[in-house]
Amino acid sequence: MILEFARARGGREGRCIGLRVALPCLLAFASLAGAGCYGVPTREAQRSWVQEGFGRRYTGDQTKGYYAGIGDRVGMQSIQYPDLQGVQEIKPDGKITVPMIGEIEVAGLTAAEIKDRMVPLLEEHGLKNAKDDLVVAIPFRASKRVFIVSYTGRVGNVVLRGDTTILDVLSGVSHQPLADTDDIRIYRGDPEHPECITVDLDEIREHGLTRTNVQLKEDDIIYIPPTNIGRAGLILKEALSPLTIVVGAVGGIIQAALVPARLEAIDQISQRIADGQVQRGGRGGAIY
Repeated sequence: MILEFARARGGREGRCIGLRVALPCLLAFASLAGAGCYGVPTREAQRSWVQEGFGRRYTGDQTKGYYAGIGDRVGMQSIQYPDLQGVQEIKPDGKITVPMIGEIEVAGLTAAEIKDRMVPLLEEHGLKNAKDDLVVAIPFRASKRVFIVSYTGRVGNVVLRGDTTILDVLSGVSHQPLADTDDIRIYRGDPEHPECITVDLDEIREHGLTRTNVQLKEDDIIYIPPTNIGRAGLILKEALSPLTIVVGAVGGIIQAALVPARLEAIDQISQRIADGQVQRGGRGGAIY
């Protein structure tokens, strides 16, 4: 209807009126269409996405008591009942399969709590003295990690095995020359208002002052920022990226245009060789 109105007015004036009316309508429609995907999530949605501050189903503090997580392995040992002996990896649903019992959920529990959950179930199946005979441990631990984020865009993670400081983690990580290692930050805790801890790695390395050698906790985020020169370089790189794309595209077009000419030249040389006009010889069989 908008376009018909524009045609009715005719000429340049009609086209301008049509655009002035249609453009706001199109923008409004686009905003409504995108609101479902890009709008601000509701508080309920945020709570469902981020549980206990990091989106984990099973949380705790492994420095106070190691709790099992996905990918960890639970070991069981029993002298009285050899069938119980073995190691089970915790599956994505948080469960392990125990002989004579079946599946039980163990993720989020310590080794002692796993045993407390297993003993009544074993006694229901006629296993006596399970409390005194059964030994449960978590020998293989891989579910606790810290994340390293660099200004270069690289993201990595390191398994946190407990009693680990930031120097333990960063000593095995190569740093970019423009990394600001005296202003490394650790983010932890609340998803909207995380605790921020500043670490001066230069102070630790050059003077042995370890007051900022912080003990890490699971799901800590270690951010390595750039220096001022590095930040300026990133801005310049971002500003020049469209030009780089254009130059690359032009180069590809030119190269594609030259390919037929090169093929034609090769065909001409081959024909001259066939006609005896050119002889083979020289170093390495080159044509001269």
